[in-house]
Amino acid sequence: MILLEWNETAAHQRLLEKIKSDKELYDAVRASDLMEEMESKVEAYRQRMGG
Repeated sequence: MILLEWNETAAHQRLLEKIKSDKELYDAVRASDLMEEMESKVEAYRQRMGG
């Protein structure tokens, strides 16, 4: 039996730091997030306008 304690917050922080340190990867992730945000706003606008 193995007992393992996992600190998810610390893991996320390390991953975020790694992504930020890799400029190309960070830019790709950020661009992807911005595109998703823009697409959701366009879809919301279309829903409001009925089209």
